[in-house]
Amino acid sequence: MTALDSINRALLLLGVAPIAAVTDQTQAARTAHRQFEHARQSVLSEYPWAFAIRVQALSTTSYTDNPPWLFRSPRPGNALAIWEVTNERNRSVQFLIENNFIFTNIQNPSVEFSVDVPFESWDSASKEAFCHRLAADCAVTLTGSEQIAQAMLQKYIMFGTLARRNSRNERDTDVKQSGTYIAVRRPGVRA
Repeated sequence: MTALDSINRALLLLGVAPIAAVTDQTQAARTAHRQFEHARQSVLSEYPWAFAIRVQALSTTSYTDNPPWLFRSPRPGNALAIWEVTNERNRSVQFLIENNFIFTNIQNPSVEFSVDVPFESWDSASKEAFCHRLAADCAVTLTGSEQIAQAMLQKYIMFGTLARRNSRNERDTDVKQSGTYIAVRRPGVRA
């Protein structure tokens, strides 16, 4: 499913005629094009999708004068959302994000975060959820109906729940296949 396919799927959900290109000079094309990127970024930032998650070791740049935090590290420039910060044993630690820095009480933490992934790289369940989100965002402008917008938002939540479950299962499978990851995450369990 391409970006154009997803826009046409959203328009179909609203009962609006499909477009031939995002550059069409129709209200539907302009509205969907205007909403597409915002909806895409929002969906990517709402959950640690397996297809968009990255882990990176951070170097501590300095001690901090921001109590109760002892250290600060630069936030990865490509991070849309930070999900977890861990120590050298891969255990979660408390953190604060402020002014593009990650504050912790440990040196050289690792960070798990979501990155911007092209729409074509998303899994099919996430794409379907996205189409409903895009439809919800376009509904009032294209149909004049707040009720249709709410219905699409409800369907987005339903399809999003399914997509999140699939993503979680995919991430769990990755964990089970990586013996060293299991050994680090669950001390005492043999890989």
